[in-house]
Amino acid sequence: MTHDVMTGISKKEFLRRFSASLLEGTGALFIGAGVSRPAGFADWRELLKEIAEDLQIDIVRENDLVAVAQFEVNRKGNKDSLNEAIIRHFDRDGKLTANHELLARLPVDTVWTTNYDKLLERAFERASKKCDIKHTASQLTSRKSHSDVVLFKMHGDVSDPQNAILTKDDYECYEAEHGAFTVQLLADLISKRFLFLGFSFTDPNIDYTFNRLRRLLNPRKPLGCGKEHYCVLRKPHADDYAKLDVSAAEQERLFKADCARFEHRVRDMTRLGIQSVVIERYEEITELLAALHQSVSTRTVMVSGAAHDCAPLGQGRLDSLCEDLGRRLIEEGYDIVSGVGKGIGAAMMVGAHKALARPDASRLAQRLKLFPFPYWHPVVAERTAYYETNRQEMAAQAGVSIFISGNKLNGTQVIESPGVDAEFKEAVKSRHFIIPIGASGHAAKTIWAKVMADPCAFYKGCDVSTELKTLGEISSTNDDLLEAVFSILSKIRHGSP
Repeated sequence: MTHDVMTGISKKEFLRRFSASLLEGTGALFIGAGVSRPAGFADWRELLKEIAEDLQIDIVRENDLVAVAQFEVNRKGNKDSLNEAIIRHFDRDGKLTANHELLARLPVDTVWTTNYDKLLERAFERASKKCDIKHTASQLTSRKSHSDVVLFKMHGDVSDPQNAILTKDDYECYEAEHGAFTVQLLADLISKRFLFLGFSFTDPNIDYTFNRLRRLLNPRKPLGCGKEHYCVLRKPHADDYAKLDVSAAEQERLFKADCARFEHRVRDMTRLGIQSVVIERYEEITELLAALHQSVSTRTVMVSGAAHDCAPLGQGRLDSLCEDLGRRLIEEGYDIVSGVGKGIGAAMMVGAHKALARPDASRLAQRLKLFPFPYWHPVVAERTAYYETNRQEMAAQAGVSIFISGNKLNGTQVIESPGVDAEFKEAVKSRHFIIPIGASGHAAKTIWAKVMADPCAFYKGCDVSTELKTLGEISSTNDDLLEAVFSILSKIRHGSP
């Protein structure tokens, strides 16, 4: 493996390994406070700032923040002020960030978090995923039917601040009072590969959480047993310390001490089988998540098309092309999302179903997702809204779009399909790779001309000029067209220039 204890695992290797787990259905997420902070929510220091002032503690220089919370309980004899702080800081709607939206679109069904806010559940809801939330031990005994993702809020929820995990007492009594979470977490750690995100090396949750994991995973077993996990950590930066109200010498001392501690942190987590992805800037988190999303989303292909008129290929050839396309997509490991366009969808579905009927095929319901477009719906506004929602969801699930033909009968005239054009625009908005089979004519030919005019805008540095030329030539055989399509898909998948 190409990593060392000082620098962690490379981004390239992390993306390759974790995206493979996501596609296998074994990827999971563990989210810390750092993911919520850009949305305007407090970190531990902000949460405890006023309490620390009452305790006459310098919150800026205090390292044991859990102890500060405990001191307040010791002083007051209750958690009232902590409860008020949680409600004040977290009981509101923050703006979802790009990171939340990218996380919610990843194919995961298991998410753990130490956060109290409701941003993750809102992100999953926006991504049209049904979320089963667990923030008490009693909720672990059942699962909501037809849920897409289970969100384990192991330190509580803003709706129940009295039971939030905040103080030393809370952490030290966790096993006795919340042991069911520990049992579930252990099972998930054994069966899934986790990405830990949003933990800084000064976050008190990282110490308590990883200490708990260390006990669960048995640190004395040989490294490599069980699943390997990943954690994204940002290096300390000298600029961070320039903001502190201390002398320049003290800033330098704190910076050097934290750099050393960071290196020890990276090394220490390898005992748990957790490899660190070390970043320089927080913006790199969004870049990593976008790369992950692209890697997994490009394994799902949206097929768009409609054909009242089968010219110029003719009905027999167009049916054969669509059937072979559906079959090969499934056989070569791609999932399909389609709106079942007239004259296109039926043949494509036949090919896909033939491939899925093989003994080695699996996940029929997941690998072929069909969205209805009821053109007979009598209320135009409702029909239009329904169409728009479906197209947004189709585009959100895929990373590549293939366009075939695209025409409809308007009165007595055949025109380019407005629906196919709308799906093209939605695909562009979702940054899909666009594969138009221009030789099939109509909207696909128009889209092909747009792609040919500026291929770099649609292929992000991937050279597919030869394949695009083939896709636009009416003289190309069906075999030529399919080879061009799958050559482009291969280049996208493997990042070939």
